[in-house]
Amino acid sequence: MKTCIIIIPAYKPSIKLKKLIQNLQQEWVSKIICIDDGSGKEFAEIFYEIERIGNVCVLKHAINMGKGRALKTAFNYIMNELPDNDMVITVDADGQHTLEAIDKVYHAFCGNNHMILGKREFTNINSKKKIPFRSRFGNNLTRWVFNFLCNVNVSDTQTGLRAIPMTILPYLMEVPGERYEYETNCLLWCKDNSIELNEVEIETIYENNNESSHFNPLGDSLKIYKVIFKYLCSSGLSVVVDYAVFFTLTNYTNNVFLLTYSGRVCSSIINFIINKKVVFKTTGKVWYQGIKYFLLVLLSGTISAIAVFGFQMAISENLVIAKVIVEIILFFFNFYIQKNFIFAKGKDSSKEE
Repeated sequence: MKTCIIIIPAYKPSIKLKKLIQNLQQEWVSKIICIDDGSGKEFAEIFYEIERIGNVCVLKHAINMGKGRALKTAFNYIMNELPDNDMVITVDADGQHTLEAIDKVYHAFCGNNHMILGKREFTNINSKKKIPFRSRFGNNLTRWVFNFLCNVNVSDTQTGLRAIPMTILPYLMEVPGERYEYETNCLLWCKDNSIELNEVEIETIYENNNESSHFNPLGDSLKIYKVIFKYLCSSGLSVVVDYAVFFTLTNYTNNVFLLTYSGRVCSSIINFIINKKVVFKTTGKVWYQGIKYFLLVLLSGTISAIAVFGFQMAISENLVIAKVIVEIILFFFNFYIQKNFIFAKGKDSSKEE
């Protein structure tokens, strides 16, 4: 029988958390770990009652440190005190996950090279009625970003119900992020390190329009998409350099190919350094990544020059408008290639420089 530890990060929970933990006493659950993430004195009684339940350990943060840090606290405790288990299952404290859903995720677990995700149904019309708009919008946006830009084919990127093999906990301890963005970063780490992400469909439950959730749609989304924003800033700086060189040289030549390549050479050197050190933070060999990067520059520059020329002829004679349209399209293309092929991380480079 596969042995499992249940992890429940909690911040200002309701008394329903006690009932959930009381019911989580299946024979395959070796331990339940609940993290009080700085909930405060007014919630101390709830955690005191939880701690009196058999087979439960309560870990406490003096202040609220975020869901990512709470999970890392649990991982650290497990690696030190409870290493002889097959997996951990993370469960949300807000009542979204039923016993049946947790059981489905447990039985779907199939080995050290897989992470199992409890997938909520966001497309079924009956499910849509149950799910608050902010949750549907946030998940659909993140799913599009993951699938299109990061090549991660997961339909529910923000689910907190996950079965995680014990063998990867040391690596997940090093994944950056302290709050909700940590769970997203873990999925990216799994993709970079060939850990399969398998999904099982679970019932969708939101009580009182999910008012108990502490997810901040704006602030936490900014953290989740931080790598994309950093890439955007890096690209913006490169565009300034590219355009400055491109349009300065129009005083000397009208050759679109020469103008394009000149701008790209100057901007790409700056862009490569920033993307390697700041955006994707990889430790791979500079020369190897550099060769792949400049091959992309050559390809991208060629596509840009041909496309700008084509737009000039077909849509507008205005060189600026044509170039802006082409560069917006190439922005997404270049991010995808760099994230998944040039600066892709492996287990040997998962630690930040």
